Order: sequence, then C-alpha cells, then structure tokens
Amino acid sequence: MIRSWEDYKAYVKADQSNFVGRGLRGQAFADPICDQYLQRQYLRCLRMAEYAINCHHPLLKLYALWRLRRLGRISGFQIPPNVLGKGVTLFHWGTIIINGEARIGRNATFQPNVVIGKNKKKGGSPQIGDNFYACAGARIFGEITIGHNVRIGPNCCVYKSIPDNCTVVGNPAVIVRKDGIKCKIKL
Repeated sequence: MIRSWEDYKAYVKADQSNFVGRGLRGQAFADPICDQYLQRQYLRCLRMAEYAINCHHPLLKLYALWRLRRLGRISGFQIPPNVLGKGVTLFHWGTIIINGEARIGRNATFQPNVVIGKNKKKGGSPQIGDNFYACAGARIFGEITIGHNVRIGPNCCVYKSIPDNCTVVGNPAVIVRKDGIKCKIKL
C-alpha cells in the first residue's frame, strides 16, 4: 500500500519495469498508438490515485480518480485503487475487471478479458498471492484464497481455493501442474 511519495515512486518503477523501452527514453519516445502507452498511463494514474487516497490529498484525489475513470473507459480496465501489489503487468487493452474487495500480491500479470469478482450469493472476494498470472478469459469468483506462483489458464473458471505453485486450466478448474510435477487434481 502506498503511504508516502517514496512508496509511490517505488510502485511506479516496479510497474514500469515490465514494459519494453524502460527509462526516460522509452517513455518519451513510446508510440502513443501502441498497446504499452495506454497501460503505462493507466498504471501510473492508478498509483497516483492510491497515493492521493492514502495520504489524504483531496484535490489530487479528485483529479486522479477522474483521470483513472477516463483512461479506464478507453482501455476497458476497471481496477479500483489499493487492490494490486507492486510490479503489475497488463497485456493489451481489453476488459480487466477486479472487485474492490479483492487483494492481489506482487508481480501479478493479466491478459485481456480477466474478471476477479465477488460471489453473488455468498459474498466475499478472492485473496491472491504473489507472482500470479491470469491468461485471457480467466474468471475468479468468491471468497477463495489463491496461493503464490499460481497460473490460471485461458477461459478457466475458478471458484475454489488453489494452493501455492500450481497451474490450473479448464472449466471446472483442474490443477494440471503442482510444484513442477504434472498431475490432474480436481478442485
């Protein structure tokens, strides 16, 4: 969570390190039409909104949330502040929806069309560990815990908890790799 200007800079640096063309030259000469330009802007604005909310800057908060909503409409991202850890990677534009009560650790990677949401009947949102990777079309719902180093396959629907170091595919979700060993474990 961002609690100071130094935290803000560290989060932005960690987020920007995942893009091609790092540094001032990469940002200054980035093609505004390419995918990465929009993701960089969105993540920087998300971190600015987190800083403004947590450090109680009311005018900056209004501006950052307005800009975040505007960029979200263009890109299709709906990520509320204070949900993601450091080092987020967003591949391409597209729908990425994350519930405001979910918590996601460091180094999370999202491909387009990912939904992380609340279970309508039972309530509760997912708690996700570090080094998480969600492929295109992944859906994660309910009050579940997803461990560290977990990969969710394309078009996978997860509604049960997943242990650390797993790869999950299918609908309903099946663990196909656990701790580097191939297996087939139904959730």
